[in-house]
Amino acid sequence: PFARWIAVTVVLYLSKPPLRHTIKKGDTLWGLSRKYNTTVTAIQRANGLKGSNLRIGRTLLIPRY
Repeated sequence: PFARWIAVTVVLYLSKPPLRHTIKKGDTLWGLSRKYNTTVTAIQRANGLKGSNLRIGRTLLIPRY
């Protein structure tokens, strides 16, 4: 767990700053990954998500590479 956190932290600091996206009705991780040219897994890791449930109004970090 700690090593994974370090790896994610390093990736986020070495890449472009992440974008912020406020979840709206109809948003999905898959749709956001396509919109921002990233992966579902990258969005989940950047936000500590374990599943695919999203809450309207929550702000997600969208990693960029």
